[in-house]
Amino acid sequence: PGGKEVLQRIHQIDATAKAVVLSGFSNDQVFEDYRRYGFAGALVKPFKTRQFLDLMSGILGIPHQMNQ
Repeated sequence: PGGKEVLQRIHQIDATAKAVVLSGFSNDQVFEDYRRYGFAGALVKPFKTRQFLDLMSGILGIPHQMNQ
């Protein structure tokens, strides 16, 4: 199964679970409309650690500190 199928299964267990889609293909339908498929965020590979931390802290509502 792909990411959207796995996320559907996870949401059956825990409807509040949050997930992000990571893809090297930004033209993927799931990536373009990730919220429609239940994802909380999306990043195009390759990405910087800072981008990942920014995304995750925004989704989780937890500030992070990282040396620039």
